[in-house]
Amino acid sequence: MINNYKYKNIRKLKTFAHTEYNKDEFTNIDVVKVNINEMGDLFNRGYQYYKVQLDNAFSDYISNNQSKYYEWIKH
Repeated sequence: MINNYKYKNIRKLKTFAHTEYNKDEFTNIDVVKVNINEMGDLFNRGYQYYKVQLDNAFSDYISNNQSKYYEWIKH
């Protein structure tokens, strides 16, 4: 389960310029958690996300801060 601190940007989403995304189906914390845990698209566009293996295509910041992104990196 992904920790709640990772959902702190829900407030930003509610003030997003595209008002079509300022709806409960996109900003409800429980819906967001399900989408993230199932690696689904937050905006119901049909995208499916997946973990990736790090390689030299990623920035030094990502490479040097892997612990921050552990849940998103394929091990």
